Parts: sequence; structure tokens; C-alpha cells
Amino acid sequence: MNRGWRHGFARIGAPAPLAALLVLLFALFGASYGYFLQNEYSYNVVCRAGLAANIVQHGRVDIDAFEHLTEDKAVRDGVYYCDKAPGMSFLALPAAFVFTQFIPIDREAADADGRTWPLFLYLLTLTTSVFWTALAAVVLFAYLNARTGSPRAALIGALAFGLGTPIWGWATSYFSHAAAGAFLLMAFVALDTAARRIGTEKPRLWLAIAGGLALGTAVSVEYTSAIPAAIIGAVVGFSHLSRERLVALVQLFAVALAAAVVAILPTLAYHNAAFGSPFTTGYGFAAVYEETRAGFFGVRLPDVSLVGELLFGTRRGLFWYAPVVAAAIYGAFIAWRKPDARPALLVSGLILVAFLFINAGFAYWLGGASTGPRYLTPALGFAGLALGVSWPSLGPGARRIVLGLLVLSVFINLAAVAGNMTVDETIAHPLLDSVLPSFFAGELHQTMLYKALKLDGLVTLLPLLLIWAGLGWLIWRGIRRLEAGGPVSA
Repeated sequence: MNRGWRHGFARIGAPAPLAALLVLLFALFGASYGYFLQNEYSYNVVCRAGLAANIVQHGRVDIDAFEHLTEDKAVRDGVYYCDKAPGMSFLALPAAFVFTQFIPIDREAADADGRTWPLFLYLLTLTTSVFWTALAAVVLFAYLNARTGSPRAALIGALAFGLGTPIWGWATSYFSHAAAGAFLLMAFVALDTAARRIGTEKPRLWLAIAGGLALGTAVSVEYTSAIPAAIIGAVVGFSHLSRERLVALVQLFAVALAAAVVAILPTLAYHNAAFGSPFTTGYGFAAVYEETRAGFFGVRLPDVSLVGELLFGTRRGLFWYAPVVAAAIYGAFIAWRKPDARPALLVSGLILVAFLFINAGFAYWLGGASTGPRYLTPALGFAGLALGVSWPSLGPGARRIVLGLLVLSVFINLAAVAGNMTVDETIAHPLLDSVLPSFFAGELHQTMLYKALKLDGLVTLLPLLLIWAGLGWLIWRGIRRLEAGGPVSA
């Protein structure tokens, strides 16, 4: 078995030390996400899970039988539908199908104060948010290692992405934000790597296909991902554009575009079946949040004053929940003088700005019950990309500060993910008034030990800390071994 996965990695060009390290990193992030589960009865979650349940059990695209549990719903001709992009529901279909072969999911199962619905949600979360976010962290590590030649830079970037921002918290939920961010990040990595391989003997067709599929899936998971998808295409295209590369680059993007269209087709079919047109979404029939019927899914021209709130405000300010993002921004300015780093830095900055403007223009910009600025989440993975690319350009003093901010960010997000990622929106300072007090009081109601056994207290984090200790030691050994073997090219 050991030889099997090593042989598989070897076929795509990964040497044994790197292959082993990637497996360990996937286990680390997977355990960190899978150890928690957020609010199983959140409106957002019920909407998506109800759609998945009805598709696999009845071949229907409505959420009837679950509509009474959610306000995130659309209504057309008296039938209720999920008003969200259907991508998360589609990603969960295999798991939902297997589960419902043994345990039906219906109104009674959702209403009952039992374990059927939470178990169903946990399985859907494991196979969507958890899996794809952990995979994206591993892909980011491999990319940064290839780009910088520094396994430590790659590790810093991956940890910042996976554990240093609210990506962690939303990866433990059946919300769409972490998955959308994961697909966008993997799309950039695939397309940028493919473009860099033009003129070499290394294969790039499969990377173009993977990048296109990731972009299309990101849009099907969150409609607003269309804007960062366009940014990724533009940055990769212009960064590698030259007369000698033009034909090959056009071919690469044609393949990626075709793959993206294939990934979006199920969403268009869903729209047609539910709302009468491939290009009409559920937001046009929103039953409760009627502001989403106007503009771009409820997004209008941004309110510039809200940008400051989203960055520094006590209720949703990004820097309260992810101080490491400040380090990534500083590092980006330092590393900008290196031309090879600019595509990653540019795409990271533009996508953050894009999501800031989207969030600042959204009618419901607070995001309802939330810890941190959840609508910015898909952009936060790119902070890990920027930080990893910038790490080699930082001096010893700056690196120590970055490490301090990373440790602080991991602690803050551990407190949030263990306590509650869906804090009531009426709380003026969720971090200081809810998250941290609950954490130090040991009210960790999102751990699986609490979900399964009602065990509470800081001691319930001990199994995760032991997993971290064991995997951390193995990962550090793998980093040192990889450093001894020299850099790996993409």
C-alpha cells in the first residue's frame, strides 16, 4: 500500500519525500477540520442539505419537507427551492446517496432532536468543505515549494491558509465559503503552473483541464466567484503573455474554458429545472431576503465606508480574526521587486479587493450569524499564497514577527472554530464578547466530542493537540528531509 501511493505520486513528478509530506499535511488539515462541526441547523446549511437529500432520494430539485427549517429559500409557483448556488449540494451527492441508502432523510429526521440529521450533515461536510479545503492546502504547499525552493516558506503559506484565517472555521461547516476559496486557489495554481510549462517537455494539458474545472466548480459553489475567476484568468494570461507563447497560451486557455463550461453545465440545468431558465438563479425568487433579487445577487455599488468596517471594525473586521493577513500584505510589498513572485501577489491582492467591494456592496453585508467577515472567506486563502511567496524575501526580524502573527491567528481561529462560527449578528464585538470568553470557559460546543458525547471543557481539545504533536513532528522531519534533497521544480 505504501508503495502504491508513492508510485502514484511519482507518476505526477513528486519525489518520495515530498509525497510523504503531502500525505501528512492532508492528514493534519483534515483532522483539524474534521474534529469540529458547526451549526447543523443553520439556514444556509439546511437549504443546501435539503436539496442534496431530495435529489438523491426523489430526483427533485426542490427543498420541500425542509423549507420550514430555513429562511434561505426561494419560492416559485408555490414550490420551495434553495436560493443558493447549487454547487455544494452537487458536490455532496455521492455522500448523500450512500447515507440515504441506509437512513432516509425526511421531515421527521430533520425535525427530530436526534442524531440522524447531524450525522448526515457531518458526512456532507467531510466530503465537501473538509476534503476540498484540506486538498487545497496541500496543493498550495506543493506550489509554494516549487516556486520558492523553500519547504519552510511552503509550510508557512499552507498553515496561514488552512489554520490562520476563518477558512478554518468555514471548512468545518457545510457553508460554501471555504470550498469556493479552495477551488479558486487550486485553479490559480493549476493554470499558473500550466502556463509556466509552455516551452518545456512537462505535461500541461491536464493542468489546464483541472484549472478550468476548478474555476467552473467555484462559480457553481458561489456565484460571486465568477469575478475572481476572471481575475485569475487575466493575471495568468498577461503574466505569461509573449509572442513566442501566444499560440500555446491561447490553446491552454481554450481547454481551461471548455472545462469550466463543463463544470457549470449542471448548475445551468438546475436553474432551468427550478427557475425556468439556465440563467435565472434562486435569488430572483428569494422568499425572505428580497434584497437579493436586485443587482448582482443583491450586490450593488460598494459603500466605501463599509470597507473599513470589514477590515478593522469590531463586528466583522478581518484583522481581528486573521492578523496574519497583515503580515501577508507587508510581505507582498517587500517581495514585489521579484518578477517571478508578481503573478501570485497580484492575483492575491486583486481578489481581496474584489471581495471587499462585493461585500461592501451587498445588502446583507454583515452576513447574519457569523464569526468574522464570512463573505471575504474565499479571498483569504490567497493570503497564504502571498505570504508563502513573500517569505524568502523577509529578513530574520520580519520572519519572527510573521511567525508571531501566525501563531496568534491560529489561536484566534481555534477559539472560534471550537466555540461557534455563527455568533449572533447583534453582538457588537463577537471575538471579545463571545468567542474568547466561551473558549476560556471551556464552552466548546462545536467539537465532535461534544456533539457525540456532550463532553465539554478545554480538555476536549487534547485529542486534536496530540494529533498535531504527532503529525507536526513527522511533518518537521519531512521538511528537513526535503530541504536536504534540494528544491523541486514544477
